[in-house]
Amino acid sequence: MADLIQNVQQVYQKWEKRSAPNVRYRKNRNQFPHSVSSTNNEGAAYVPDHGNYRQIRDKRNKYRPRIQNFKLPKYDGLAQFKMAPSIFPESKSRPFMGSACAKCVPLSKASILDPSVYSLGVNNALHIPFFHSRNHFNLHMNDVLKLLKPQKPVYLDVSTKVLSSKSVLSAIDKAVEMHEKGYNTGDDIAISKAKVELYEKAKTILYTMKASISTLCLNLSSVFLHCIFNKVFNGILIHKGQIEILKSVSQENIPVIYLPVHRSNFDYMLISFILYRNSLKIPLVAADEKLYIPFWRYLMKFLGVFFVRKHLDCDQNETDYVYKAVLKSYITESLKSGQNLEFFTEGDLSISGKPRLPEVGLLSIVVDSLLTGSIEDVYISPVSISYEKIIERNFVRELLGHPKDKESFFSVLHSIWKMLHLNFGNVRVNFGQPYSLKEFLSSSKPKSLTIPDDNSSPESASSESSNPINRDLIKEQHQALVNKLAHHVIYDATFSTSLMSTHLLAFLFVSRYRKGATQQQLQSGMEWLRAQLLIKKHDLGFTGESLPAIKYAVDSLGNNLIMSEIIEMEWTSSDLENNNVKVIVYKPVMKLPHVLELQYYANSVMPFFLLESMIVNSLYCLVDVDICHFRLCDSKLYVSRDKLIDKALELNSMLQYEFIAASPCADISLLLNDVLDELIEKEYLHVAGATVVHHNRNLQHSRKSAMAFDESDEEEELQCAREQQLKIDLKEESICHLEFLRNILSPYIESYWLSACALLKLINEVKEESVFIQEIQETAQ
Repeated sequence: MADLIQNVQQVYQKWEKRSAPNVRYRKNRNQFPHSVSSTNNEGAAYVPDHGNYRQIRDKRNKYRPRIQNFKLPKYDGLAQFKMAPSIFPESKSRPFMGSACAKCVPLSKASILDPSVYSLGVNNALHIPFFHSRNHFNLHMNDVLKLLKPQKPVYLDVSTKVLSSKSVLSAIDKAVEMHEKGYNTGDDIAISKAKVELYEKAKTILYTMKASISTLCLNLSSVFLHCIFNKVFNGILIHKGQIEILKSVSQENIPVIYLPVHRSNFDYMLISFILYRNSLKIPLVAADEKLYIPFWRYLMKFLGVFFVRKHLDCDQNETDYVYKAVLKSYITESLKSGQNLEFFTEGDLSISGKPRLPEVGLLSIVVDSLLTGSIEDVYISPVSISYEKIIERNFVRELLGHPKDKESFFSVLHSIWKMLHLNFGNVRVNFGQPYSLKEFLSSSKPKSLTIPDDNSSPESASSESSNPINRDLIKEQHQALVNKLAHHVIYDATFSTSLMSTHLLAFLFVSRYRKGATQQQLQSGMEWLRAQLLIKKHDLGFTGESLPAIKYAVDSLGNNLIMSEIIEMEWTSSDLENNNVKVIVYKPVMKLPHVLELQYYANSVMPFFLLESMIVNSLYCLVDVDICHFRLCDSKLYVSRDKLIDKALELNSMLQYEFIAASPCADISLLLNDVLDELIEKEYLHVAGATVVHHNRNLQHSRKSAMAFDESDEEEELQCAREQQLKIDLKEESICHLEFLRNILSPYIESYWLSACALLKLINEVKEESVFIQEIQETAQ
């Protein structure tokens, strides 16, 4: 028996002394540590080649969950590997981004029959199975096969229908009447000659405007863009569930209008590339007429771009009437033929990182075509795009008051050449769930506006608006309806944006650690911020531990924005030895123009804490004292709930041109009350007296559940909620959190105050805009 035990112990000792497996790691650009997101039970997205088994083994070892090293006491009877507990990876369900509004389009939101699409995970659009190459400019075999395979002509030319449409012909007649009144010419020959000239102008306008999609150019550009994107990006991340939803919608033969936020000139190329790679019809993309430059225009037309003017308002000119009619007819006929569209609701690039106010020119044409019965229905899909690194860097000069540089063919080539020598990290593209525009208009329209049925004609749909008395009213209601749709699209796209690690790090530096922070402080702050976003049911554009994400974000932002310093700290822990500890400290560069670039990254996170910041800034305004001086004291700082909500509404009204704080279908007052209740629940504020803390939240829940409350009882309860007196909690944790929320909007409030004070200098004095802006900047510094 003793010999048996001795033999077993020898075997265990040999097992303990075994060498680690020899694994060689190989770098791969398509595999990145902090950005490939995955969900539960999701396997590798790439099918291995049997001849490259070492690379597959390296990938499995790379993404295998790390097992912690446990220091266990040694026993002679058991091997150490039997003493370590089993570690299993945590299963965390990630929120699905881009769902449709349950209040405005409930039928479209419930149209997803298979809920498994929500958990399909994230895929890299640059990753192609079976064909991997170290040289990114080699043609992949499946792309070559696509070039040789004939394609069906699914992109129809609608030029004949556009020029023969009633809107274009009536616009020509109206322009001729204006010309006849201006020159007092009643000759029939002159009128017919003017019509012919205007018709030729309409043909020229349409030829300059329209897209001429070529399937051969699409195939070639797909290969070319894959090589370019593989060089400048580490990965293009898309949710596979969103792509499956788009594929199911495309089977209904209803056109889809993609409405992305505008962050870079790569935006429309990314969307077309992703859709084409997933066998979806690419949309016709609206571009500014200023980009109509030699050679570039033909290439863009072949890829589905049509050119429009930036401003569509008529200047009482016959050519402007014809242009607007041609544009409206081209969009309508393209939708009727089943073509998808894409245009930027913001109109221009965002120079601050936050969404711009919408421009509703093209969207108004689509809504008008549906209201008049020219098209049956279209789907709206908001699209959000988030970059790890800023691509367009000219915004800093514009924010400092310098004029925008004019674009030319050589400037575009120069900018593209510079981009090819840089790396911009990862890109996350989220496609919002498409919803019916007809359903949205039916739930949001006033009673005087009519939505045509499937059997109605355009003449019957427009008969009610023929009365001159109601024409102005209907036009005003139509404009309000389009504005509501545009604001809803911007809101949906903003709150479906996947935030990158660079966004979170910049937000922490701007709002919490302006004077710098240690690596440990940043790690705890990053984990807290990620937890808060998860509570708000918001997904991120990266996964993994917070500390590697922080290091990756610091490297991406660069030394111009984040400075790092190693500090050696010495102290004596015992009488025998001294301990030296090195602490890494990161400090943001808070000087112009670098702080503007840092704020650009942080503005992507700001909308998710906007309402909380409005409440806290209103709180500081009503208290009118520095709360930090009352730290750990007996709180005697009270504020009325009613006054606090009114002040927050006033602040929201002041910042309405900066942010879209709430969805147009939501009540901002109720949302602010909900945020205030959350602050009370977390004990940052306390209710003075015996009033129920969750009173207003329960009242709102009762309205949603349609419980039978008497109107008088509701009014009494609402009055009690308004008369609440709130007391500020003065604990260290509470004050730090309130200061954090205050710092989110305080730079904007200070900028508004400084600009208002500077406007007083213009009384009885005239200054140039550039000089005035420079004086404001000097005063701010």
